[in-house]
Amino acid sequence: MEYKYKTLLELEKKRQFLNNSSFINSLLSFIFIILFLVLIVIFYGQYFINLNYKDKIFLFILIILAIKLLFSTSKDLRTNKSKEFNKEFKNYFLKPYLEKKGFIYKPYYSVEKIDLIRSRLFREFDYENGDDTVSGEINGVKFYFGDIVLKNLKQEKDSYSFLAETLIPAYRSRKRTDIIFKGIFFKADFNKFIDSSTFIMSFGTPKGNLKEIKVDNALFNEKFRVFSDDIQNAFYILTPAFMERVLELYNHFKTDINISFLKGVIYIAIETGINSFEPDITKSLITQNPAKNIIKDIEKILKIVEILRINSENYNSK
Repeated sequence: MEYKYKTLLELEKKRQFLNNSSFINSLLSFIFIILFLVLIVIFYGQYFINLNYKDKIFLFILIILAIKLLFSTSKDLRTNKSKEFNKEFKNYFLKPYLEKKGFIYKPYYSVEKIDLIRSRLFREFDYENGDDTVSGEINGVKFYFGDIVLKNLKQEKDSYSFLAETLIPAYRSRKRTDIIFKGIFFKADFNKFIDSSTFIMSFGTPKGNLKEIKVDNALFNEKFRVFSDDIQNAFYILTPAFMERVLELYNHFKTDINISFLKGVIYIAIETGINSFEPDITKSLITQNPAKNIIKDIEKILKIVEILRINSENYNSK
């Protein structure tokens, strides 16, 4: 116990150092930019005034790009420093918790791309990556989930991008992408093959020959739209207990949640917009332990698994 407490104190010191250095780096970057602009005005102010309009625009763009590159580099440095802390945090808090439950935790593995496609919950994407994958089995229901980020290449046709790539080599190596989804992806087996498609959507509309249906839960109808190609199967899936679990999940995360039920497999996409299993470095590990919130997130997800077993038994007995 003394060893663990000592480790926690050491981890808290690292968090404080990381948090303070992040603030200091941002402050120094800001001061550097101000000094940089002041020096330009002092030494090149007259030269700038005498430039023609096009040259002024060209110089202005160069300055903006240099500032942008400085902030990007500073952000990359902070990210690299955070990785080691996040690794230690997960090893200290998350790994023991998950292993005690008998689950397999792979911090550097992502969910399978084929499952993202099969879920039919996402529009087309160019890149995907993820981490913190958890897999296991509860009462005969196999599941896995993890953090994912889906991106599309940004189509930049303006002259500013071309200028940046031409004049700043470091900028050229950066792929400009748009994030189309960032959050948790979950998959579980229903243990019963169902040849139908059912979607529960808090946003968007699924593709396919589907019919929108209403369920006997006013709050659920308010938060979600349900689509299916087999109304009878949809109602076997959407039991009152299952809908309550989904509403609990929605109220807990307070964000968009989409669910698909395809070929006896349930997929859930929770758009958190953050890396869900990494701590907020501004919060103390001792007085405001962020691990508690992360574990609450995991427990809410696992409650879905528990209700799936009951649904499966009900379906098998029909």
